[in-house]
Amino acid sequence: MSETSAPAFGGRRALPRNTSNAAEDDLPTVEIQGLTPRGFNLQDYLNVTNVHLFKERWDTNKVDHHTDKYENNHLIVRRGQTFFIQIDFNRPYDPRKDLFRVEYVIGRYPQENKGTYIPVPVVSELQKGKWGAKVLMREDRSVRLSIQSSPECIVGKFRMYVAVWTPYGILRTTRNPETDTYILFNPWCEAFLDYSTCVSGGMYLHAFQLMLPVFQR
Repeated sequence: MSETSAPAFGGRRALPRNTSNAAEDDLPTVEIQGLTPRGFNLQDYLNVTNVHLFKERWDTNKVDHHTDKYENNHLIVRRGQTFFIQIDFNRPYDPRKDLFRVEYVIGRYPQENKGTYIPVPVVSELQKGKWGAKVLMREDRSVRLSIQSSPECIVGKFRMYVAVWTPYGILRTTRNPETDTYILFNPWCEAFLDYSTCVSGGMYLHAFQLMLPVFQR
C-alpha cells in the first residue's frame, strides 16, 4: 500500500479522526471575506507585534497554577483558573472600534464543537466556568488580559493565536511555538472538589503521571 494514500473517513464524518494531539494544521493568517477595495492595506488595521505569556518559573502564572517546578519553558496552566498574558499592537488598542480575540487550538482538525478550537472572546466580566478574556490594563500599544479557561476543556498542548477583525476579514498571528500553552488537570479548581475528594487526590496523581512525559526536553 502506498504511504501517501488518503486517510479513511468513517461514516458521515466530514473530517478524519484525530489520532494524536501532536499532529498540527496551521490556521490561516488572513481570512478575506468578500471583495476588498483598491488600495486595501493590512497594515492600516490593528496588528499584533508581540505576545508575552509571563511563563518564567517566578511569574505569577506558574506560581499560582502550581507548575513552577516543571522543567519546561512554555506556559503551563491549570484549567478552570485565570492566567495573564500581554499583547502588543502596532498602535494603541481602541475598544470602540477594534475587535480581537485569543484562539487556542489542539490537534490536526480543530473544531469548536469538539473543544479543539477555542475562540476566547474579550468580555467585560469573566463568567464562572466559561472561557473568556478580560482587559485588565491598556497602556500605550499594549493590552494585558486575564484569561479564564473552562474547567472542562481538553488537557494537552494548545497552539495559541490572536485574531483581529477588520471590515474585510480576519488577520491572525502566525504559528509560533514559543506561545504554545499546556493546560493540565486542576485538583484545586472548585468544579472538581467533589470528585477529587471522592478519589482522595488520586486524580491529581493520575494527571501528573499522564502529563509528565510531555514535558521531557
